[in-house]
Amino acid sequence: AIPLSGVMARRDCLTAVGGFSAEMFGAEDRDLWVRLAAKYPAARVDAVLAWLRHTPGSVSRNAERTERADRAVIDRTFALPELRRDWKLRRRALAYLYYSSAVTYLGAGRPAAAAVRAARALAVWPAALPPRDGRTRFARPKLLARTVLRVLSGPPLPVGQRGSG
Repeated sequence: AIPLSGVMARRDCLTAVGGFSAEMFGAEDRDLWVRLAAKYPAARVDAVLAWLRHTPGSVSRNAERTERADRAVIDRTFALPELRRDWKLRRRALAYLYYSSAVTYLGAGRPAAAAVRAARALAVWPAALPPRDGRTRFARPKLLARTVLRVLSGPPLPVGQRGSG
């Protein structure tokens, strides 16, 4: 995730690409970054510029809305003439989308939905993805295994009903 406060762009560039799109609720920032990067040179600074704080009511904690919004960004991005035929990059983007959706669903206590997304992440791009953000090359298969095991083991018992060993 690239928090809004972690990006610098010239006002004329923001204006030229149309600024934030109101129709991309939940992904306005990612949509804007893609449109900026498609038209202007972009660079990544390898330093922490901002912290992202999640609260229970955060839009990014709503798994369905976030997944839908991110998918809309991917669809819109790969409708651009420059990227329309880059199916490999599109499939990698979808793999990242499904992986991050799986993590969000798992964090929301929905392991079955997480397992489906983790499986989709591997189905659309079975090759290893480059490690990033502290993830290993095998993060997606590990996530799939973890979510399937959690689904198969069922919901955890309340504290008072757990066995002693």
